[in-house]
Amino acid sequence: MNDIETEQLRRRINAKTDRQAGGHWIWTAHTDSSGHPVISIGNKPQQARRVAYELTHGPIPTGKVVTATCGATTCVNPDHLEAVTRSQSTTNRKASSLSTTGVRGVTWRKDRNCYLVAIRINGRRHRKSGFHSIEEAAQYIQTIRNQ
Repeated sequence: MNDIETEQLRRRINAKTDRQAGGHWIWTAHTDSSGHPVISIGNKPQQARRVAYELTHGPIPTGKVVTATCGATTCVNPDHLEAVTRSQSTTNRKASSLSTTGVRGVTWRKDRNCYLVAIRINGRRHRKSGFHSIEEAAQYIQTIRNQ
Protein backbone atom coordinates (compact mmCIF):
# COMPACT_ATOMS: atom_id res chain seq x y z
CA MET A 1 0.00 0.00 0.00
CA ASN A 2 1.43 3.37 -0.97
CA ASP A 3 1.32 6.59 1.10
CA ILE A 4 -1.76 7.96 -0.68
CA GLU A 5 -3.75 4.75 -0.11
CA THR A 6 -2.63 4.67 3.53
CA GLU A 7 -3.80 8.25 4.09
CA GLN A 8 -7.14 7.56 2.37
CA LEU A 9 -7.65 4.54 4.62
CA ARG A 10 -6.88 6.63 7.72
CA ARG A 11 -9.47 9.20 6.60
CA ARG A 12 -12.07 6.46 6.05
CA ILE A 13 -11.45 5.10 9.54
CA ASN A 14 -11.68 8.60 11.05
CA ALA A 15 -14.97 9.23 9.22
CA LYS A 16 -16.46 6.03 10.67
CA THR A 17 -15.61 6.73 14.32
CA ASP A 18 -17.13 8.77 17.12
CA ARG A 19 -14.41 10.21 19.36
CA GLN A 20 -15.49 9.89 22.99
CA ALA A 21 -14.26 10.57 26.49
CA GLY A 22 -11.43 8.33 27.60
CA GLY A 23 -9.90 8.43 24.13
CA HIS A 24 -12.29 5.82 22.69
CA TRP A 25 -12.80 5.84 18.94
CA ILE A 26 -16.15 4.07 18.75
CA TRP A 27 -16.85 2.45 15.37
CA THR A 28 -20.11 3.70 13.85
CA ALA A 29 -20.10 1.64 10.65
CA HIS A 30 -20.61 -2.06 9.92
CA THR A 31 -19.85 -4.74 12.55
CA ASP A 32 -19.71 -8.52 12.29
CA SER A 33 -22.06 -10.90 14.12
CA SER A 34 -19.90 -10.59 17.27
CA GLY A 35 -20.10 -6.79 17.24
CA HIS A 36 -16.51 -6.28 16.09
CA PRO A 37 -15.84 -3.41 13.64
CA VAL A 38 -15.48 -4.30 9.94
CA ILE A 39 -14.17 -2.18 7.06
CA SER A 40 -14.11 -3.15 3.39
CA ILE A 41 -10.87 -2.82 1.49
CA GLY A 42 -11.11 -3.66 -2.20
CA ASN A 43 -14.56 -5.23 -1.64
CA LYS A 44 -13.08 -7.56 0.98
CA PRO A 45 -14.21 -7.22 4.60
CA GLN A 46 -11.37 -6.70 7.09
CA GLN A 47 -11.35 -6.37 10.86
CA ALA A 48 -11.15 -2.61 11.43
CA ARG A 49 -9.09 -3.07 14.61
CA ARG A 50 -6.42 -4.98 12.69
CA VAL A 51 -6.34 -2.30 9.98
CA ALA A 52 -6.10 0.55 12.53
CA TYR A 53 -3.37 -1.31 14.43
CA GLU A 54 -1.29 -1.96 11.29
CA LEU A 55 -1.60 1.64 10.08
CA THR A 56 -0.04 2.85 13.33
CA HIS A 57 2.12 0.03 14.69
CA GLY A 58 3.03 -1.97 11.58
CA PRO A 59 2.44 -5.64 10.81
CA ILE A 60 0.76 -7.85 13.40
CA PRO A 61 3.19 -10.50 14.65
CA THR A 62 2.45 -14.08 13.59
CA GLY A 63 0.16 -15.88 16.00
CA LYS A 64 -1.19 -12.67 17.54
CA VAL A 65 -4.65 -11.13 17.52
CA VAL A 66 -5.56 -7.47 18.03
CA THR A 67 -7.61 -6.63 21.09
CA ALA A 68 -8.80 -3.39 22.65
CA THR A 69 -7.15 -2.97 26.04
CA CYS A 70 -9.92 -0.56 27.06
CA GLY A 71 -12.49 -3.34 26.85
CA ALA A 72 -14.74 -1.50 24.37
CA THR A 73 -15.64 -3.98 21.63
CA THR A 74 -16.08 -1.26 19.02
CA CYS A 75 -13.05 0.90 19.92
CA VAL A 76 -10.50 1.27 17.09
CA ASN A 77 -8.17 3.83 18.69
CA PRO A 78 -4.65 2.53 17.90
CA ASP A 79 -3.54 3.66 21.38
CA HIS A 80 -6.11 1.23 22.85
CA LEU A 81 -5.12 -1.69 20.61
CA GLU A 82 -2.61 -4.39 21.46
CA ALA A 83 -1.37 -7.49 19.65
CA VAL A 84 -1.67 -10.47 22.03
CA THR A 85 -2.00 -14.25 21.85
CA ARG A 86 -5.51 -15.75 21.75
CA SER A 87 -4.97 -17.02 25.29
CA GLN A 88 -4.11 -13.53 26.53
CA SER A 89 -7.11 -12.09 24.70
CA THR A 90 -9.44 -14.58 26.38
CA THR A 91 -7.90 -13.95 29.79
CA ASN A 92 -8.28 -10.16 29.44
CA ARG A 93 -11.96 -10.22 28.53
CA LYS A 94 -14.36 -8.27 30.68
CA ALA A 95 -17.12 -9.93 32.67
CA SER A 96 -20.31 -10.85 30.83
CA SER A 97 -23.22 -8.46 31.13
CA LEU A 98 -24.96 -11.36 32.90
CA SER A 99 -22.32 -11.42 35.64
CA THR A 100 -23.81 -10.77 39.06
CA THR A 101 -20.52 -9.44 40.49
CA GLY A 102 -19.12 -7.56 37.49
CA VAL A 103 -15.80 -9.44 37.77
CA ARG A 104 -15.12 -12.28 35.34
CA GLY A 105 -14.74 -15.58 37.18
CA VAL A 106 -16.13 -14.35 40.51
CA THR A 107 -19.51 -15.43 41.90
CA TRP A 108 -21.26 -14.95 45.23
CA ARG A 109 -21.81 -18.12 47.30
CA LYS A 110 -24.91 -17.36 49.32
CA ASP A 111 -24.69 -20.70 51.14
CA ARG A 112 -21.15 -19.88 52.36
CA ASN A 113 -21.55 -16.10 52.60
CA CYS A 114 -18.39 -15.50 50.53
CA TYR A 115 -17.12 -15.02 46.97
CA LEU A 116 -15.86 -17.90 44.82
CA VAL A 117 -13.22 -17.64 42.10
CA ALA A 118 -13.44 -20.18 39.27
CA ILE A 119 -11.20 -19.41 36.26
CA ARG A 120 -9.17 -21.21 33.62
CA ILE A 121 -5.80 -19.81 32.60
CA ASN A 122 -3.64 -21.51 29.96
CA GLY A 123 -5.78 -24.64 30.24
CA ARG A 124 -5.39 -24.92 34.01
CA ARG A 125 -8.40 -24.55 36.32
CA HIS A 126 -8.15 -22.38 39.42
CA ARG A 127 -10.93 -22.55 42.00
CA LYS A 128 -10.91 -20.99 45.45
CA SER A 129 -13.56 -19.62 47.78
CA GLY A 130 -13.65 -17.77 51.07
CA PHE A 131 -13.12 -14.24 49.74
CA HIS A 132 -14.95 -11.64 51.81
CA SER A 133 -14.91 -8.92 49.13
CA ILE A 134 -14.99 -8.70 45.35
CA GLU A 135 -11.73 -6.73 45.46
CA GLU A 136 -10.02 -9.56 47.35
CA ALA A 137 -11.26 -12.11 44.79
CA ALA A 138 -10.23 -9.90 41.85
CA GLN A 139 -6.76 -9.45 43.37
CA TYR A 140 -6.40 -13.24 43.64
CA ILE A 141 -7.30 -13.59 39.94
CA GLN A 142 -4.73 -10.93 38.99
CA THR A 143 -2.05 -12.72 41.06
CA ILE A 144 -2.78 -16.03 39.30
CA ARG A 145 -2.70 -14.36 35.86
CA ASN A 146 0.66 -12.75 36.59
CA GLN A 147 2.35 -16.04 37.61
